[in-house]
Amino acid sequence: MAAIGAKLEEDRKTAEAVPAAVVAQLRDGTLRLRDDLATCHTDRLSEAAAGAAERDARAELRPEVAGAVVRIVTDAEHDIIACQAVIEADRAAIQ
Repeated sequence: MAAIGAKLEEDRKTAEAVPAAVVAQLRDGTLRLRDDLATCHTDRLSEAAAGAAERDARAELRPEVAGAVVRIVTDAEHDIIACQAVIEADRAAIQ
């Protein structure tokens, strides 16, 4: 179990640079993310024909928000991997 905890902490430290890299890529244009929920407003359904370019402009995520989302998802992914490792270790000990 100690090895699993150590691996989780190592993964978290390695992942700290990922959000900053995403923000930098968004700012320099090498990465572009969309907030698809921004296009789902029911009051805008009648405006759907207004043009994809306008919708896309509204739907872009701010780089800082995207970086925060990436950080949250990365942390959650590492937690899930660690939980799966604990379950596997526990099952191996039972058999």
